[in-house]
Amino acid sequence: MLCPECKTTKVITLETRQHSDGSVFRRRGCKACGHLIRTLETIVDNPPRPPRNKKRKPGPRKGVSQLGLNRALGENNSQSVLTTKDVIRLRHLAASGTLQKDIAISFGISKETVSRIVNRKLWSHVP
Repeated sequence: MLCPECKTTKVITLETRQHSDGSVFRRRGCKACGHLIRTLETIVDNPPRPPRNKKRKPGPRKGVSQLGLNRALGENNSQSVLTTKDVIRLRHLAASGTLQKDIAISFGISKETVSRIVNRKLWSHVP
């Protein structure tokens, strides 16, 4: 047992009393700091079990494409702001030394998105 005051394990039992209902009262003391601790321990015949996690069945989840097989890439995605030509031009500008902040402003996207495109985390299917 850890001492709540000094967090050491140097706690000894000073007194133990057994009650008629099966509970046990203990007085403990910490050797390091002298803090006194009182505990009441009760015996439970059928302790409640924590709920078991139900294991998910193997296979794809409903509504989620497995490994991105069914997702629309690049221009085919309805949320896309850029085209394939824009991405090629963006990577060319970054390779020539243009700041990603300036590229982001000119294309109307965030600088984080520019970084992800340049590092091929986004639009990785475009050469």
